[in-house]
Amino acid sequence: MQILVVFGILPPYRFIHFLGFLTVSKIKILALVLLVPFAAYTVYTMAIAEQSLASFAYELVSRPDTAQVVIDLYIMAILAIVWMYNDSKNLNKRWFWVPFSAITIIFVSVGPLLYLLFRPNDAKPVI
Repeated sequence: MQILVVFGILPPYRFIHFLGFLTVSKIKILALVLLVPFAAYTVYTMAIAEQSLASFAYELVSRPDTAQVVIDLYIMAILAIVWMYNDSKNLNKRWFWVPFSAITIIFVSVGPLLYLLFRPNDAKPVI
């Protein structure tokens, strides 16, 4: 669907309307469904790892091909942190975004998923 918007086949307002079915409760369920298996897998892989997280990160950025993936991932992490900051500001919860951003810096996708999970129920839709 998003590809259709990017290539001009579907106007952006139609895309936003298409996403209107994502209520706050559905977003929380989706975040939970994604978070639980991913967090479990992360804990499992860290438990069986033969090296520290820091040495693994150094090994990833020491090669250009994997460094590109890490850079791309952290660009998305920065965008997620900016979104969490702006969203919490709009919710009048000034510091709500801070712990989730700290988690995002280390475990990139876990922070935004937790943010969506703990976001107030009475908040406006995320979109």
